[in-house]
Amino acid sequence: MQKNLSLMLEDGSMKEFAFRANGTTSLRFEQVFSKNLMQTITGFFRSLNETQMSDVMNIYRAMGDSNEVRVEELDPATLQLLIPLVGSGELQSVSELAYIMNQQAEAKSPSDLMALSYEGYFDWLDQFDSMTFLQNATAIIDVYMNNTKSTSEPKKEPAQLSES
Repeated sequence: MQKNLSLMLEDGSMKEFAFRANGTTSLRFEQVFSKNLMQTITGFFRSLNETQMSDVMNIYRAMGDSNEVRVEELDPATLQLLIPLVGSGELQSVSELAYIMNQQAEAKSPSDLMALSYEGYFDWLDQFDSMTFLQNATAIIDVYMNNTKSTSEPKKEPAQLSES
């Protein structure tokens, strides 16, 4: 699956990036970051429940054109939502997944994809606003998860069990 997402850059402007998930995404993720992708995604969703995640995304969308988030501007309830996610380290995994899928979407050669590294990840990450992966976490994960859904149609109807 391939999808384009608009992400906020460090200077506050928006730029569209392509993300591609396929059969090698989890292998490349593990090769570069030495982590199991499915365990990482599970850990991310365990760090915040769905209501909290929705609340956090709505807070940042409501901030509109603000280029940065200052801790002193956030109310205590917002801070309580952010602390578990940021402190868990799981947010970093979303940006790592985005990096792998973006590199795949850019049609890099097989040798370039094999050479993905932390250094390349850091160089890529430097261009983004610090909150862009929090704001787009579910969309990024959705690109990967939709890759696992089958689009094929069965050729035959499923067999019906009969009582004998």
